[in-house]
Amino acid sequence: MTANLTKSVKARIPVEFSQFVLFDYFSDASVSDIQRPANADWVGCADRGGAVFHASDQSIAAHIDLELWSEAPADRGLPGDVARFEGRFTAESGRVILASLTGSPGDVTIDLPTAPHYAIRAIRLSTSVDEEDRQNEAWRLLVWPEFG
Repeated sequence: MTANLTKSVKARIPVEFSQFVLFDYFSDASVSDIQRPANADWVGCADRGGAVFHASDQSIAAHIDLELWSEAPADRGLPGDVARFEGRFTAESGRVILASLTGSPGDVTIDLPTAPHYAIRAIRLSTSVDEEDRQNEAWRLLVWPEFG
């Protein structure tokens, strides 16, 4: 089979405590149960309920392109030094929210295909400075269902 892009979502999510999430807040899972890596340069981590992503300490927002795929998409040949994370998570409700840690008006609810097991590839693409001299980051999140 060939991987097909089934949905694309763009969002600007405030970064709080250097983090933002893709999480199933509709289930009884808790984002605080996802263990963060001990090293300071981690990109993401995932487990029951979703995933947590780590931005630079200086960034105030993440500009995210989230893509839902029918199966694992091909790696697009990004340079080897691009910060990335690959992992697996469950979302028992079949829905997740792309959100800041404490919630914001820019949070986006996303219906996932075929609950409850998923894989994710997170890529921190670049940083930029906005018109108010604040750092922002560009991210791409790719999510697909896992069978078996």
